[in-house]
Amino acid sequence: MIAPVVAYLTGRGERLEYWLSFVGLLVAAFVALELIRNELFADAMDWLTLAVWSAFAARRLRDAGLPFWLAPFPAPIILLTIALNKAFAVDPGRLNIEGSSTEFSTSLFNLGAALLMVGLIVVLGCLPSRKPKAAPGETAEVFG
Repeated sequence: MIAPVVAYLTGRGERLEYWLSFVGLLVAAFVALELIRNELFADAMDWLTLAVWSAFAARRLRDAGLPFWLAPFPAPIILLTIALNKAFAVDPGRLNIEGSSTEFSTSLFNLGAALLMVGLIVVLGCLPSRKPKAAPGETAEVFG
């Protein structure tokens, strides 16, 4: 049972598979969050969704010829946004934008992070696939 799972996770995922899994995962997450309205569950669901999405992203990255370890790229963006929101919510005086409030600045951090993640997700879904390597039996014989 483990071998097929490992084979799937180490394989390549085409654009259609990536987009279908992304939409399916998004719908499943929203439905689960609507059925169970709990803040702790919502936080856990966010990270679980990221983990599952990373598996599909790793397959898509392999298909595009990029390193699979780039798959969890939203995690550092999320963590940085949380840190910035905490830092500026504690002491709004540290923010040197005239006329801004803490709520405004933290919403800008969230908006910027969301736009960056959506942009990276779309770019990943639009990358062209690399050509598959030829099987050993399909290569031309040069010396014989």
